[in-house]
Amino acid sequence: MAAARRITTKVLPGGRVEVDTPDLAVGQSVDVLLIPHTSEDQRKSFFRFLSALPNRRSAAEWEKFETDFQAERDAWNQ
Repeated sequence: MAAARRITTKVLPGGRVEVDTPDLAVGQSVDVLLIPHTSEDQRKSFFRFLSALPNRRSAAEWEKFETDFQAERDAWNQ
């Protein structure tokens, strides 16, 4: 089985969807699955991305990190 491809495109006037795939043979059969994006999906995706970021620190933790980092930089400059 050939590898699947994910192609994002826009719906054209008249409800048409155009997909260009120069690496497929003319006349080759393919399956097409359409999953409409909504602004809600994009918003959820953004929040999912933010929540997946590592090192979610409190303000106090960041302050300590910056203090330690500055001390390290100062030690290198001596």
